Amino acid sequence: MIKITALGVLLLGLNIAHPFHVSVCEIDYNDKNKALEITQKIFLDDLEEGLTKYSGEHFDITEKVHEQKVNQLLEVYYPENMQVKINGKPRPFRYLGFEMEADAMWCYLEIEKVKNLKSLEVTNTLLFETFDDQSTILHIQKDEKIRSFRLTSDEPTAQLQF
Repeated sequence: MIKITALGVLLLGLNIAHPFHVSVCEIDYNDKNKALEITQKIFLDDLEEGLTKYSGEHFDITEKVHEQKVNQLLEVYYPENMQVKINGKPRPFRYLGFEMEADAMWCYLEIEKVKNLKSLEVTNTLLFETFDDQSTILHIQKDEKIRSFRLTSDEPTAQLQF
């Protein structure tokens, strides 16, 4: 029992000393609406630290009173850290808002009027300036086929031909 407890304490200590930072971004092509629907799940503590660094102001993003501020920051922060090219051409997206979960936030974006999707290039550097080990797991779905990528500061871009 002592060995198991010591191992648990050691592993817990390693986790604190070497945290792992990850978010998940899903891009679904909605053929009916001719739109790319983008969702990104980010851990609250990571996003709070990132937005604090970005804005220079510390605040608790989970407090309802800061909801408008969080939306305003994300409306600016996302375009600076995420770019999408459709068929080789940069396309702006619309930030729709966010939802909170127990320990994470879901952010929603959309690109409308996407016709004849042949290629997609996504660069996502959210929180890369805050955490050296930040990764984004990117899932792209079109025609019920899913492709997945791991984006890092060394390789922040994924390219896909359909």
